[in-house]
Amino acid sequence: MGLIYALASNDHARSVVELSLHPLFRHGHASLYGAIDAFASQSVELRRLAAVVAPRPSQRSFWLMSTDVTAHPRPYARTLADRSYVYAPTPTPGQKPVKVGHAYTSTLLLPEREKGAPPWVIPLDVRRVPSDADAELMGAQALQTLLDDETIATGTSTPLWWPFRSA
Repeated sequence: MGLIYALASNDHARSVVELSLHPLFRHGHASLYGAIDAFASQSVELRRLAAVVAPRPSQRSFWLMSTDVTAHPRPYARTLADRSYVYAPTPTPGQKPVKVGHAYTSTLLLPEREKGAPPWVIPLDVRRVPSDADAELMGAQALQTLLDDETIATGTSTPLWWPFRSA
């Protein structure tokens, strides 16, 4: 959790290693990758926890989810494994919308908002797209995995992703 706190309260770190220097990350830099590995290994459990605590829809009878592909340019990381050309649009006229780096798919739950409340999302799945994979297909597969997981529930035996019916 210290790494999450450091990430949430830091607006100038340029790398994960710099996050380990933040006062809220109270462990040594050697435990940094252990924290990341522990978080990644709990992804199924975290999705299930998010499903239980997610606010139930009241304005509609279904959950709204989104999937997206996002580029993470890493043009100067010459030794980074599996770098490839990724789509990264730019507002600069004449620039090609391509960068060197990684692409990631994310699947998000979009909770309903109160009037005037800021928008927010609950991340359910984030995956790096290998250079030889189809990013959109990976996003669709992540969404299908969530839809097929009948153990994700809203505190009852009804899976979160099935149409919501109020009692």
